[in-house]
Amino acid sequence: KQVVKMQPTEVLEFNAKLRMNILDGSPKAVKRLNRMAKDYKNKDRLELVYGALGDIYMQRKDTAEALKNYDLAITQATQASEEKAAVLVRAGDIYYEQRNYVKAHPCYQEASGIYTAEYEDYPRIRKLADMLGELTVEYNTIQQQDSLQRVASLPKDSQLVIINKIIEDLKVQEAKEAEEVKRKARSDFDDEGLLSVNTSNMLGGGNQNADWYFYNANLMRQGKQDFNRKWGNRQLEDDWRHSQKMVMTTFMSDETDYDMTEVTDSVGKDSISEAAQQLSAQSNDPHEPQYYLKNLPVTEEQINASNDLIENSLYKMAYIYQDKIEDQQMATETFSELFRRFPESNHLVGIYFEHYLSAMRKGNTAEAEKFANLIISQYPDSEEAKIVSQPDYFSRIQYAEQIEDSLYEATYHAYMKGNYPEVKSNTNFAEKEIPMTKLMPRFLFLNAVAVAKTENQDNFVEKLRDLVARYPESEMGSMAKDMLAMMNQEMEVQQGISDNSELINLRSEQQNETDSITESEITWSDEQNVRSFVVITILKEEEPTKLNNLLYQVALFNFSQFLIKEFDMETSENFNTELSALKISGFESIDEAKWYTDLLQNNLDLSQLLKEYNAKIICITEVNYHLLITRFSIKEYNKWLSSKK
Repeated sequence: KQVVKMQPTEVLEFNAKLRMNILDGSPKAVKRLNRMAKDYKNKDRLELVYGALGDIYMQRKDTAEALKNYDLAITQATQASEEKAAVLVRAGDIYYEQRNYVKAHPCYQEASGIYTAEYEDYPRIRKLADMLGELTVEYNTIQQQDSLQRVASLPKDSQLVIINKIIEDLKVQEAKEAEEVKRKARSDFDDEGLLSVNTSNMLGGGNQNADWYFYNANLMRQGKQDFNRKWGNRQLEDDWRHSQKMVMTTFMSDETDYDMTEVTDSVGKDSISEAAQQLSAQSNDPHEPQYYLKNLPVTEEQINASNDLIENSLYKMAYIYQDKIEDQQMATETFSELFRRFPESNHLVGIYFEHYLSAMRKGNTAEAEKFANLIISQYPDSEEAKIVSQPDYFSRIQYAEQIEDSLYEATYHAYMKGNYPEVKSNTNFAEKEIPMTKLMPRFLFLNAVAVAKTENQDNFVEKLRDLVARYPESEMGSMAKDMLAMMNQEMEVQQGISDNSELINLRSEQQNETDSITESEITWSDEQNVRSFVVITILKEEEPTKLNNLLYQVALFNFSQFLIKEFDMETSENFNTELSALKISGFESIDEAKWYTDLLQNNLDLSQLLKEYNAKIICITEVNYHLLITRFSIKEYNKWLSSKK
């Protein structure tokens, strides 16, 4: 109140009034905040006003009114600010507590695209966004397929009524969005009438230090989640938007009795072509009924395909609830729904097994025996049948739960110390004694790396493929896929496929660009906090065995040491007349590149290899790297570095 009386700046007065009303929290404070929301001069601060109203209602334990105001704060926000992100998280937390995970997901998803990794609560928000994103994709698939099947079961007239209503709503929504775009465009004009372009979303959601969209891992991840939520998992192919593609030849198969010559002669070829084009255009236009009719599952084959999608999504949802969200009640309800709708599902053996384990943990032996008998009678050849047939299996499970963490910890410490025989021995013990442990993918990954360190590359590849085959969806399975992709790239290099054509083209382009500039005008850049590389050079050889081995060993180091950060690598056999090189990219600054270099040199195996190969390591910014490969020598670069010390 004292601040307001001092006639401060508009922003300071706004913040003082906002805080005053939040602390007051009375019905009068609510009225004052609502008046502030209607004040035109606060149009760019509505997320703060409505967010404050939501906070007051939360103090009163009125979550319905709180969510109503949080929603207004989110929809009325004019920019992706941290204030908006804070409201998104508060709303997401309410939905999460209410177990309304599908509504919580977009809140966490958008907030994770605004906050940077430095924000203290970012890991939790990011984890929830990813986890609930997986759930939402499966949930939307079930909702979509159920809706399509319901509409497909109706008479054609009823189908068109529903579809026309969808089209009408779509047009209304598009009109609202167009008007909103115009409104924002008008509000973006400054006092001189010049349009102020807000590029915050392109540059990382308002973060001043953010990079271009495709360098921003948060925005890229958010884009993938948004795509999956809207379209589901689609293959990379032509016409990917359509799950069922209408092709004119479907109506013109070899079994057709119509004489197409007569039809063409009587109607005209142009008319046939125009009709086909019109039908195709309508099938791709969401404002036409044909766009929706073509996706309705009407044949037995289409209905079965739709049911398969529902069945698989229910199964995945149940395990997301159980293993990631850890909501056992929702997991049990989803398993039960799967059992009710698909009593002959191939997933049932897994569901029976989960019920068996759950009953055993609760000490309900009668219930456990019931599911054990179902498994043995219906799936006698399954791995689960072999397990439940063992009289001491559950005691072994309990034993596994007691030792698995400590065993994995010991295995990891052995790996970090380079004790690879112990890593292999512990993994063999885990596979024999606790094969169902959730840590098995991690055991297998450490074992694969141990094999790489002590055996040959073929055995390493075999272990990685085994991991991918057994646990394709696990985090370690994804890492193994990445490593196999790297190995395949390396094999191509060994077969003589050159990978330095891009470098040669770049040199040519840089040469053309700088021909008109004198040598005295070209200089090294002092900028430090920019994209940087680590370049490892070795003497050129007739056979690229050393360069390929260097690539392999560094990649192995990267994958085993960095579970989150990704590095790109490329080799050049002709870095210059005397040297070959391995370039490692993915560093945001020179300091980060130097930090990585220190880790390389402190690794016993790699330091010995670098010494054996007489390798030299260069930390260099992207700008200076282009100068290095087009104008200057390594000796000149090192001389310049020395002059800077």
